[in-house]
Order: sequence, then C-alpha cells, then structure tokens
Amino acid sequence: MTNRHSIPTTRLLVLLVLFLPAFTGWSATPIIPVSEVKPGLLGECKTVFAGTKIQSFRFVVEGISWDHVGPGRHTIWCRMLDDPTGAMAIAAGMSGSPCYIDGRLMGALAYGWEFDKGAKFGVQPIESMLEVEKDYGQVFKKHGGNAGTKKSPLSSSFSAPPTWSLSMLASPLSELFKPRSMSEIPIPIQFGRLHPLVSEKIMANWKLAGLFPMQGSSGSARHNIKYDFVPGSPAAGVLAHGDFTAAATGTLTWREGDRILAFGHPFTNRGEVEIPLGQSEIISIVNSYERSFKLANLGEVIGTISQDRMSAVAGTVGPKPAMIPMTVKIHYPMETKDFKLEFINDRNFAPLIYLSALDDFFAETMEQTGDATVHLHGTIHVKDFPAVQIERLYSGERFTWLFDLILDSIPEMSALYNNQVQDFEVESVELEAEVEPVYSAYMIDEVEAYPTTIKPGGTVEGWVSLRRPREGRKTVPFKLKIPEEVKSGDLEIQVLDAKGADRIEDRTLGFSPIPPASGTELIRILNDRHEPGRLYFYVVQNAPGLILQNERLSSLPGSVRRQLDDDQARNEIKSINDALILKESQPVGAKVQGSGKIKIKIQP
Repeated sequence: MTNRHSIPTTRLLVLLVLFLPAFTGWSATPIIPVSEVKPGLLGECKTVFAGTKIQSFRFVVEGISWDHVGPGRHTIWCRMLDDPTGAMAIAAGMSGSPCYIDGRLMGALAYGWEFDKGAKFGVQPIESMLEVEKDYGQVFKKHGGNAGTKKSPLSSSFSAPPTWSLSMLASPLSELFKPRSMSEIPIPIQFGRLHPLVSEKIMANWKLAGLFPMQGSSGSARHNIKYDFVPGSPAAGVLAHGDFTAAATGTLTWREGDRILAFGHPFTNRGEVEIPLGQSEIISIVNSYERSFKLANLGEVIGTISQDRMSAVAGTVGPKPAMIPMTVKIHYPMETKDFKLEFINDRNFAPLIYLSALDDFFAETMEQTGDATVHLHGTIHVKDFPAVQIERLYSGERFTWLFDLILDSIPEMSALYNNQVQDFEVESVELEAEVEPVYSAYMIDEVEAYPTTIKPGGTVEGWVSLRRPREGRKTVPFKLKIPEEVKSGDLEIQVLDAKGADRIEDRTLGFSPIPPASGTELIRILNDRHEPGRLYFYVVQNAPGLILQNERLSSLPGSVRRQLDDDQARNEIKSINDALILKESQPVGAKVQGSGKIKIKIQP
C-alpha cells in the first residue's frame, strides 16, 4: 500500500540531482574520502609541465599523517612513480594539482620537502578543501588602512610622545604572514627583472613573510593564453600585470560551475580576500637540488580569489576585483619610455608592488650610467580625499641615488594603506621622471645677510653660497620679510637642507612628530615633506612653546602651558624651545646638503 504523501523514488533522485549542487561544499565531482584511502593504492595526478597542456603522472599512496596540520586535518603521503619530463621532481607551482584514485578526486598535491631524492609529496584531502567554501566572516581587511579611533588631542600624559614616522609602521608583509611549515610546497611569486644591486633589499621583505619570491622568472605573455580552465590547469594569484608582473603560480584543483578551489594550502592565510585570479602558461620546470619550480608567463585575469585559508584558496571565475592603474613616464636625454601596469588593491601587497615596479622601470638607467640625477614627480589619486603629490629629487654617484629612491619611494603608499586613522581607497598612480646621467649636488658653504639690525616688519636680504664637488660655486639670493608682531631681541636665520629641516621640526623621514588624528591631516603631512632639491629658510627666536596636533604654538604664556601640563590627557602635545617666526623654501635644481646660519637683532 502506497502512502499518498510519499515521493516516488525516481522523482526523489531527480530532485537530488537538481538541488544538491547548490549546497555549498557539495561536489558533483566524485570524491574518495580519507577513510577509504589505504597504503598501496595507485592513482594519477594532473598538472602542466609545459605550455597549457595538462599531463598526468602516476603515484602510489604510502600512508597518512593523521592530524598533520591540525586536529582533524590529515595529509595523505604519496610517491611519484613517473614523470613526463623524466626529472622525477615535485616542483613549486604544482601546489593544487588534483590527485585521483580510480577517477575519484582524493585531493590536491600540497606538501613536499627540500632536497628530497624520492619525489614524495603530501596530498590535502578534498574534504578539507571543500570546507574553505564555508562563510567564516571577514577576518582581515581586504585592503585599505588600519583605521583607528580618533582621540582627543589632550588625551594622555604631557611627556613628549615618540616622533611619528612611516619607519615606525611594521612591514605589512612580515606583520601579517608567518613562515610556513617546512613541508608546505611554496607558491612561487614570480617577478620580472630586478637589478641585483637592489633586488635583495626588496625581496627580503617577501622572504621574511614566509613567501617564495623569484625575481627574473616571469613575464607577461605576448599572445592570448586560451585554455579550458579545468582541474590541473595553471592558476595564478595576480599581484601585478602589465609592463611589470608579479603573480603566485599554482594549480587548479576543483571546479563546479564558476566556483573553484586551488593550491591545496594557503597563499596568504588571511581569510576573506580580493585577489585577482589569473591564467598562466608554463615555460618549463626548472630542476633544482634545493627546490624545483615552474617557470611561468602570466596571462589574463579571469576572476577573483575570495577565500584564502589553511587548506586551499577558493574563488569564482567571472567578476574581477578592481586593480590600481599606474603609469610611469621616464624622460632620458635621448628618448622617453612609457610604462603601464595594474596592481592589486591590497594593504599588504600594494606598497611593495609599487616600489618593486618603480625600481624595475629605472633599471635600464643603471645599465647606462652609475651617476644620475632623477627628478620624480606625480600624483597618487585617493577617493574622496585630496591627491597625494610626489615631488622628489635623487642624485648620487655609483648608483647611490637608486638606493635613496628605494628607501624614499614607499612611504606615501605605506601610509595610505597602513595607518591608524583612515581606510583610504587608492584610485590610480601617475608618475613622471627626468633622468640626467650626471651627479648634481651642492654643499651649503656660507650664508650672508644684511642689514643685521632691523625693526619688526623689515626685510632681510642675503645670499647662500653653494659649493659643488670638483666644480665652481653657485650663489642663491634670498629675501625674508620679518613679521610686524615679532618681539625685540636676537633672531637666528638658519639655512638647511631637507634633513636639517626635518631635525628642526622634530620629524623623521620628513614626517610629523606626532601621529595624525585624521585622514585629511595625514594627507596634509604627506604633501608637506621636505625635499632634497630645496633650500629651507627658518627664522627662529628663543621662546618656549608647544606643538599641538602638529601645529606649532610658539611663545605661549606660562599660565597656558601650566594648564596643559596639569591636564590628564596630553599624548599629542610636544614641548619646543624655539618659536618659529618664519619658514620659506627655494628650489635649487640639484641635491642640497649641509647647513648654515646667521644672527640678526630686532630693535624695539
């Protein structure tokens, strides 16, 4: 007797086929659970050894490490039995290669060992990888700064706070990423060329984060890379593409519709992310006694990696995350070169990609001459805020100018992405540079001024004598109008280079002595850096005062200073001994170093 409420078996099967794939974590691909995996089972693993053609190699299961990377997170250990290349090597870039037993997906190639002679590898079970599709909620910011809460300017003790500068911000990579397990096969982050004089300085930041940077091992494909994006295909986390490329190359493990899983272990392990998903072609596998790796060319961006967790990365094919367009125009004496790229809008990667690309674009200059003077200027466009203006001059002998450029180029971008007051959105970067193959620098030799005794409101005229190594002198005239409200007594005119201007204002690397309290204030500070191609004129007078919210309050009455001193919230206040009467600057057109000063007297 049939229950009139029952569903016929055939209809039930049809409903299951139609609706089960919609449930997150369910796979239409047949899988073999860890519980059914036994030593001695034979299988095949799919990956690309050259080009975009997927090939297979056979393996044998040797055993299982239970709870290898955490409670309930097991690793299936296997041994490669053959290799189409004949090298019998497990290479970086194979991470994510799908492994099958009798046509059922067991998981992704994910673990291996340096200096391994037996071609052994560990497989991340597909059951663990499918958990990545769960909605864990956002763990880290996808991009932007570390926005904090604005504090009252009088919010803690009066003791002078430490000088604030971007050098106090931890490296965004080393702060967040950690060294990997010794057995985790690294995902090679492949770059274009970087000059050997500076590559180690840049690459060290990536290595300390446990990543696997490889400079000079990647480029942009000069043809359209077209292939079916199926398990076994190359899959890339794209950090930059265009005239400068940077991408983490691995392998696609699983795909159902537009949903994908790859890598078999984390790339950054940051939870919710927005990393462009790209295609690649494999040039070849470079065999190394230490760590073999895939050499790749980057193709087009085809989607987004949205989850980056312990057992895999997950994402979708289709919508692409917004990237930051950057243009750099470099004028050499005989030609002009234009460079274009887009890079990832991510607080951890964007500053270093920006720096690495800029260094790469100047590499040709280093091959032409060791001595150079570079005038760099441009704009970083920020949504809903004033633009950050770049105005720099670098000059040096035997490539020292390039080291200065490397150390000085990253602060603005780091400040926008790694600060405590505002989550900025960088929209684009436009830079232009004039390069002269000569070292151009002056030393401040002498300062003269007249008259040396004047009344308030008077004008002091003078000149600064500049000396150039192995060449003649240059004289720079100046006029300084003394304010009407200045008190009688001695004044000192100080003529300083950019570093001297930093010192007199208690700055470090050109930035303010007290942390900014808002996004607008931060950008104002960025746009007010002292430049090495200018002379700075300071007229100062002995008069105790304070710096409050990065504004100088000179010659304060004693009662006011005592009131502030008695307040319980005084962290954003700094005491000063000299009143700044006047500050002006003047361009020189070359790097300026040194200082000079002269005293004048103000009559009652």
